[in-house]
Amino acid sequence: MKRLLTTTAALTLLLASIASANMSNARFEVRPYTMGGESVNMITKSQSNIWLFPQTINQYPNQAEGVFDENTSRTFSRFGAHYQFNEGNNPFVIGVYVDNAQTYTPFSSSDSDAPFYNNAGLLNNHQFNAFYGRNLGGNPFGVHIYSFNSNREIEGNNGFRVGLTSIGVTLGLSTGGGAWDWAFNFGTTTFTDESIDGAGLVTQLTEPDGSLHLGVEGRRWFPINSKVTWVAHGMVGFDKLAWTNPNTVAPNAPATFEEKTTTANFGWGLNFTPSSKVLAVLDVMFEYSNATDQRDSNGDGTLNQDRTTKNASFPPSYTIGFDAEVLPWFDLRMGASNYRRIGTIEDNTSSTGKRKMTDHNNETFLGFGLHFGDLEIDAYVDPRFAINGPDFISGDNTNNMFMTLAGTMHF
Repeated sequence: MKRLLTTTAALTLLLASIASANMSNARFEVRPYTMGGESVNMITKSQSNIWLFPQTINQYPNQAEGVFDENTSRTFSRFGAHYQFNEGNNPFVIGVYVDNAQTYTPFSSSDSDAPFYNNAGLLNNHQFNAFYGRNLGGNPFGVHIYSFNSNREIEGNNGFRVGLTSIGVTLGLSTGGGAWDWAFNFGTTTFTDESIDGAGLVTQLTEPDGSLHLGVEGRRWFPINSKVTWVAHGMVGFDKLAWTNPNTVAPNAPATFEEKTTTANFGWGLNFTPSSKVLAVLDVMFEYSNATDQRDSNGDGTLNQDRTTKNASFPPSYTIGFDAEVLPWFDLRMGASNYRRIGTIEDNTSSTGKRKMTDHNNETFLGFGLHFGDLEIDAYVDPRFAINGPDFISGDNTNNMFMTLAGTMHF
């Protein structure tokens, strides 16, 4: 325990001294992200996998991690640690992470009936994550329990009280000798949205009326030889959020609003190791989403469809990247992704009617890893810094050395 506290303190001080620049909530995870984006985490094996498949925490038992993040005002945005108990006799791993994540609200609607529309909004979310992993019948099993909370209150004239709380659980299991990884997740969200006048009178602007999140994801490893492994992966998710507006007086009851979103993707990835010092990745993925906004404006229990948005990636998006050991203590990572999404928006609340849309984007990534004994540092390099150099040379004080910086200490 003394060694754990010592290494934790050292990790914190080292990262604080390095990360003098702005740092995003690295839920996307620095190492795989800098190899081509979020999908790389699904087709590679690393400690970052615990956020997708909690059972993989069994492979990374004793370590502490800290992250600096661009979107949280230069704060030390995440800290966590894993520790294995009962070594050699039914061992199990417990992990705990605390995050100060960027502001997030799950509501897609932006009209005046949506929660938080009439208030100044939320501040950063404070997130807590707990992990538990062990073997179950010879198969790695894991649980991830999470909660995040954000609230803000101002008293006096034009005062308000807003808050958002979400909780959820992910259950993970690996089968077939590690060939299959599965994860099932479910969660719910509630909120507070009130105005407060100068006399202290509280008015409920919107009220929660139920929410649900369900999801399942999986991947299958197909090792061909020592250099080539194919990975099939997919995900299906469903979200529902509903609320009422007590101030929209309908003939029979307050108006009810509901948002539903269904998402799915399927991909085929490749791990190629031409040498022991190089890992190259390729992923091709098809994505689909269908979102609907509905409302019962009359309070008679009939939901009328306001807006429907459908998106699909066509042709499928793709990602390429690599991680190469340049020196025994230095790894270089690069990647690129391309997607082209086509879709439709059908809006029954305006005269625009049904519209087609196309979104095409290329993105590139640059990062590196440093290794010093039991300490690993992963960095996502800000492209503006790579092009313009430090602020005192370019004169542009928006340049940052890193977008995200993460450090992991093994003990």
